[in-house]
Formats: sequence, structure tokens, C-alpha cells
Amino acid sequence: MRQAVMITHYAVIANMIQNGQYFQLTSSNTPAEQLVFGPESVILCTLPLFHAYGLLFVLFTGLCYGATILVSQQFQLERALKSIQRYRVTHLCFVPPMAVLLCKVDSFHHDELEVSDVVQSPIVQNYDLTSVRYFMVGAAPVSSELTEQLVRVLPEECKIGQGYGMTETATMISFMRLDQRVGTLGSAGVLLPGYVARVVKQDGTLAGFNELGELHLKTPSMALGYLDNPQATAETFKDGWLHTGDEVTINEKKEIFISDRIKVYRSILPELIKVRAFQVAPAELEGLLIDHPDVADACVVGIPDAYSGELPLAFVSLTKEARARTERSVDEHEKLKTGIMEYVAKHKVYYKRLAGVEFVDVIPKNPSGKLLRRILRDRAKSMLPTGDLKIASKVKL
Repeated sequence: MRQAVMITHYAVIANMIQNGQYFQLTSSNTPAEQLVFGPESVILCTLPLFHAYGLLFVLFTGLCYGATILVSQQFQLERALKSIQRYRVTHLCFVPPMAVLLCKVDSFHHDELEVSDVVQSPIVQNYDLTSVRYFMVGAAPVSSELTEQLVRVLPEECKIGQGYGMTETATMISFMRLDQRVGTLGSAGVLLPGYVARVVKQDGTLAGFNELGELHLKTPSMALGYLDNPQATAETFKDGWLHTGDEVTINEKKEIFISDRIKVYRSILPELIKVRAFQVAPAELEGLLIDHPDVADACVVGIPDAYSGELPLAFVSLTKEARARTERSVDEHEKLKTGIMEYVAKHKVYYKRLAGVEFVDVIPKNPSGKLLRRILRDRAKSMLPTGDLKIASKVKL
């Protein structure tokens, strides 16, 4: 189960003010045509309002500064395009999977979309997107390739940038520089006003420019901690610093580049897999898998995916009887993999479904019994380029 984050009203208001200062919304000297948000803005909100990005940034910040919010019950590409054209939408706040669909789709039958075979969308060309002035992407990293595709799809005057935020900071931490039409490729932008940051290397020393380390933050919008979990709170909120668990570099222009999540180093917070901006706890899927009659042990890791950001992959150690069956027949081997995936799909929501199953003799653990998840994640990543890892490419939207 996801951690419940204790966010105060003060933190929410503080982050709205930080957004306002950064986007120059609080200054009476900002010309109306330069306002990022304002009374003339129409923001299409296709994000779930139980998600911090949709609720705290899009809805609260947008309304705070006078924008019109067009709320859509669920994202569907053609419906979104119709709304943009009909209501002259000026701002799109998307997550990467939505951006992928805007750039690439093979037909109107989105439920049959093969991510590996997508082509340039003919659908987008049928709609007028000239009203769009800002395209904001958040909740998961955005590849340079996707950014370049967005430049080709969106109007020339549209600014395209990536933001970075956390529930623990009442969302927004950084955004692209306002003097850019397109944010620096691969960058999550620069810090909002009111933030203090440091990057700490694994040996505990401070990193310099372009050196990897964990991002620590101070901000008036910081949460109080995690509900009913003082140990997790103590590990994440230390001496006034929020330990984000994100491995980053910061360049001389003070732009943030997120390299990886390193929450695996913490014993309390789960190593979450981020699927289409939804957080999936591996332990939840592992608990279900172990209940399967043919599974002796399991470990779930996240693997990179162009559409979803990440997907859950299960490494499974079979029972003696199940292993014997798979050794007798290749068909039984594949049938059992399919059966395990269908078992998870039957019991879990769509974004928690497994992308694949790999059988292993033993799940690696340390002497105390803790899963050595990084070993299997590295193994999965090494198998992807060789084609040795079979991943389900069907995406159900």
C-alpha cells in the first residue's frame, strides 16, 4: 500500500505561491500576454484528482491564478483533441504516456496499440491545436526523443517543458526556464523560488556540478511526514532536509537532471515502480505471486518502457512440482508464464499488471533475508537489448 503523506494547508498554499513567483503571476508588472497562467488561460485537466499533480498543481494553482479548468473524466486521445479545438485550450498538463499518444498512434483502435509498432499520428492532424501555448509534462521522466517529437506536433509558439515534483513537497519542485521555448533536453528544469537544494554523494560528501548524488531539499511546502509511520518519516525527513530518493546531477545553469531512483537504499520506504505516473509497490505484487500454487518465491522489479515509463517484471522461483512440469515441455513453460500473468491481471488494477515473467532457480537475498532487488533489475536491463527478455507489448488504455 502507498504511504499516506501528511500535507498541511500551509504547504499547499506555500507551493501555490512558489509557483506564482516562478511564473511571475504575483507581480503586477508582468504584461498580461506574458502570464503563464491567468484569466485568459484554459487548462485541460485529464489527470486524476487523487494524484498530487492533478489536484495540487493543475486544479489548485490554476484556479488560484484565475485560469479556467476544463476537467475530463478520463484521458482518451481523440476526446482530448476535440476539447482542445472546441474550448481553445491554452495549457496541456500531461504525463509522458499521454504525450506518447499525442505523438504516436497507429489507428483509432487505441486498445489495440502496439507500442513497438507505433507511427506518426494521423489523428492529431485533423484537429486545430493552434490555441495551445504551454505543454507541461510531469510525474515521470521525459526522454529527449519524446520532446523532439512534441516539437514537431505542437504549434511553433507553444512552449514545451518538463517539471519535477513530489507529493512530499505539495508537488512542484522545478520547471523549465521561462526564457526557453523548449526545455533543455533531459532536464527537469530549475528550482522554484523558496527551495534550497544539495546533492549528496554515496560517501556522504557534497557533489559538485555534474556529479551524481541524492537530491536533498528544504522548502516551506514540505510535508510533515508519513501517516502512522514514524520510522519512514525519520528516514526521509532529516534535520530539516527532505531526502528525495532521486539520484540527480545539477549543471552550471542550475538545471536538474534526474538519473535514477535510489530509494532502494532505504529500508523503510518501498522501491516504487512508476507506471504511467501511478506508483506500484513491488511488495504488493510479490505477496500476491507467492499465493500462486506454482510459485515458491518472487521478486518484482521495474523495467524501462517507452510508453509507460516503467513496467513491473516478475522473477519467479517455481515449486519443485511446477519446475518439473516446465522441464518436460516448452509449451508448459510458456503456458505457466502466461497463467501467472493472467493470475495477477485478475486480481490487480490494470496498471499493476505484469509485463512479463522470468523463471529463476533462486531469488537472491542477503544473509538477513532481504531481497537483493538491484541484482535482478540489472539482470533485466541487460536482457532487454539482446531480446532475451519477453515483454508483453499490448497496452490496454
